[in-house]
Amino acid sequence: PPPGGQAPPPQGGQAPPPQGQPPAAQAPSGGQPAANTAGQPGDLGTRILARIIDQIVLMIVIVPAFFIVQVGLAVIGFPGILRNLVFYVAATALAIGYFAFMESNKGQTVGKMLMKLQVQGPNGGNPTMEEAVKRNGFYAVYLLGIIPFLGGFLSTLAWVGIIIYLIVTINNNEQTRQGWHDDFAGGTRVIKTA
Repeated sequence: PPPGGQAPPPQGGQAPPPQGQPPAAQAPSGGQPAANTAGQPGDLGTRILARIIDQIVLMIVIVPAFFIVQVGLAVIGFPGILRNLVFYVAATALAIGYFAFMESNKGQTVGKMLMKLQVQGPNGGNPTMEEAVKRNGFYAVYLLGIIPFLGGFLSTLAWVGIIIYLIVTINNNEQTRQGWHDDFAGGTRVIKTA
């Protein structure tokens, strides 16, 4: 053996461990890819992040629209309650429409695309428009904003309750991670795409 007491490694192999030490575990050769998780239920954290991204996308449209509607309708003489009615109906339709259109046509919203998730209908393909509308119908809680004085508070309170219930139902269903909105839509589910 050369100075240092160890023989050189065999051609194309690893050096043996120093004397008196067990052999090291072999690392996988060739940089094996991570296990494919496509088709497995989307986990709660990833789904929450996807919803947050989608909320940001919606707010980029809804917040400026609120000011445009309020100012525009005020200029032509609409009273405040009617301006709110027009805005909240439009915001609700926009939110439900965004999710329903994206999920029924692509199976994914912007948030789900970024988080590598997809919504499937009960039969395995994209949900139908009806299933997607049912799945996201809880956005109708925006309509509580129409109620004078208490609308904003009631809408926020209802929204928090819905979010908590969604989280609890998704988290409690360990096998498929379906929430109550998935059940209400007839059995839609969110899966990983990668």
